[in-house]
Amino acid sequence: MRLQGMFLTYTLTNFSPTRRHFDIAHLCHRQRMWLLTTDGAQLVSFPQPPRKYAILSHVWRKTRPGSIGSPEQTFQDVMEIQERCRSTGADPRMFLSPKIKRCCAWAASHGFKHVWIDTCCINKDSSSELSEAINSMFNWYSMATICYAYLQDVSIRYDPSASNSTFRRSKWFTRGWTLQELIAPRDVIFLSREWVPLTSKRAMPHLLQAITGIDVDVLLYERSLFNIPVARRMSWAARRQTSRIEDMAYCLMGLFKVNMPTIYGEGSGSFSRLQEEIMKRTSDHSLFVWGPSLDDLTRAVTDSRSEPDRMGSYPARHDRHYIQQSLFLAQSPSDFAGSPDIANLSLKAFMDTHRLEEARVPRLTLTSHGVKAWLPIIRFPNSFEVALLPCQSNGATIGLVLRDQGESGPMALGKRIVSRAADFV
Repeated sequence: MRLQGMFLTYTLTNFSPTRRHFDIAHLCHRQRMWLLTTDGAQLVSFPQPPRKYAILSHVWRKTRPGSIGSPEQTFQDVMEIQERCRSTGADPRMFLSPKIKRCCAWAASHGFKHVWIDTCCINKDSSSELSEAINSMFNWYSMATICYAYLQDVSIRYDPSASNSTFRRSKWFTRGWTLQELIAPRDVIFLSREWVPLTSKRAMPHLLQAITGIDVDVLLYERSLFNIPVARRMSWAARRQTSRIEDMAYCLMGLFKVNMPTIYGEGSGSFSRLQEEIMKRTSDHSLFVWGPSLDDLTRAVTDSRSEPDRMGSYPARHDRHYIQQSLFLAQSPSDFAGSPDIANLSLKAFMDTHRLEEARVPRLTLTSHGVKAWLPIIRFPNSFEVALLPCQSNGATIGLVLRDQGESGPMALGKRIVSRAADFV
């Protein structure tokens, strides 16, 4: 089974780019933020993040009728307290929720005059302020002097490193937003429900890697996050959740240096937009290494001949609905659960591995019809094709399974082949 000619240029028409046009330049530059003073609980606006401040990471408390505990206080709540105390002369800190009050006390004890807490430092009544804050959040966490991660469901009584510790099972490790809140700061101090230190990111990076899958050298700032393949970064979020569908994309923007408007109500379209923006900024083909995989090329060819429908979950009729709904881009980060060991190949290594003669960078281009990809193609009977990707999984070559759809071009079938390079030549 050999390459048919050299590289072929294909337009993968099963993907329709979102046709929206926004002026998002301001999202990349404006970083005005509200901070809470630790000594007086006053909300203060800064045109740029100050040189020294603490920041809180936590899981929002969901309040239900009859539930015990204080609700999360909002920007409006704290502003109202501020105004009321200004006229009465009372100390605003007396009216803060226990979480905000304890956070301010912790930050003050470490010499911080300001702290940022997402519940009360974002004016969510303003859609523009909310969008700017979400686009700036990764930077805010990375610029903070220290991040406190408050784990409401973890007690100081148990060893965090124990095999079945409440620390390992904390809800904090399952939420989408806390992923960037772990990666971005230089250090994170984990606090128990009693507000007692448990450990820190720098003290137990190997434990955090075991829990989250994030590379130790990334956690310790010894390797740039942006040198990690896209698929691997996506895999870190594969088992995390957010309360709103759109936030599963928005909470990942900083991990990919992406800025885009937040549009609540667009549903899973937000994750499609995120992938579009990633493609505009990088030619990292691991973006397509997601979903189920076949570990044997011979089996893939056999399945294609004897049971074509096994190669992809799609209707027998290749009608317009199929073209719009078929799988080229992933539908959510959970599709990347099987991609934690992906590595990208350099152009030279890719050419040498597949004995290719023409040195041409396999770029990706967004068009009005879909994604234009320039990749080496292997053709098999029954309109079955494999596009070789410049990626590997534990040393094995990765191919994207396609099937020719005639005039509409090849279609991604949502399957990936992981096989030895020798099988492809």
